Amino acid sequence: MIKFTPENGMRDYIDDELDQFGFSYDDSLTTIENLKAVFALQRRIPNNNKRIVIELPGIEVPKETEMAYESIKRKITLGLSITPHLSLSTSKHIYKDLLLNSWNIHHLHLSEEPFKNGYFKRTGPVLFCMFFDNVVIFIDIFPHGKGYSDVWVNDELIKKLHRYIPETIERYRVNGVRGNQLNSEQRLALRNNHCNYAMQMEDGTVYQLMGIMSNGDNFHDIHRLMHIQRMIDYFTKVIEVDEKAIKDSLGIKDSDDLKLTIAIHENEIKLYVKEQQTIINLNTP
Repeated sequence: MIKFTPENGMRDYIDDELDQFGFSYDDSLTTIENLKAVFALQRRIPNNNKRIVIELPGIEVPKETEMAYESIKRKITLGLSITPHLSLSTSKHIYKDLLLNSWNIHHLHLSEEPFKNGYFKRTGPVLFCMFFDNVVIFIDIFPHGKGYSDVWVNDELIKKLHRYIPETIERYRVNGVRGNQLNSEQRLALRNNHCNYAMQMEDGTVYQLMGIMSNGDNFHDIHRLMHIQRMIDYFTKVIEVDEKAIKDSLGIKDSDDLKLTIAIHENEIKLYVKEQQTIINLNTP
């Protein structure tokens, strides 16, 4: 008999990932909810990869923030942590950053003065940027805080990406769809109600920025969860029809019991024998 317990593998992955962020498993949440929190943290807190910094034209750095701005560039280039510059919301286990969830754009505070909980002092002007595995795009610096609530829906961020480096948002480009011409108040209302919309550029290009779900979650996090569930369903079926072949491949007698779970690495999901620390490679659908 084969006993398949994918939740055990998910729990191992969740515990390992949460530990890196200084959190622990929340027993008040389901396994899936904890896993979704992990995916959100992985986006909210960029890892310390060494990255190339690309600065888009037109960025005006306030004089009082110049040193912090240059320090952030140096840290990113060297692969050092920029977490102290992030929003204080990153100190929460669960938080829905609507700008990040919608447009995949971070904001960094331009200070190196200690504040609290390991973060630097909050600043009025903040740097908006987009992180990739080996590159960070510095888009622009805008004031935020009281009187600037619409900065989180400032379409100039998307327009600059389209103007200078459109490949960063190419996957959102659509044809045959008319984009919306909305003012900042309308964009903010849609964002606050977790609504996506099509945005039209000056040259007529339209982007359907499908980043946010109706509950404020990120679309790509939910897609990852769906992928994992799909693979679990597939492994369950394979185990049902190929139990003997699986045991034979591991040198286990047909009469012996076998425990299987899953191993998760980034977007790869594998069938895993924990006791033997062995991956079972199957042809995936």
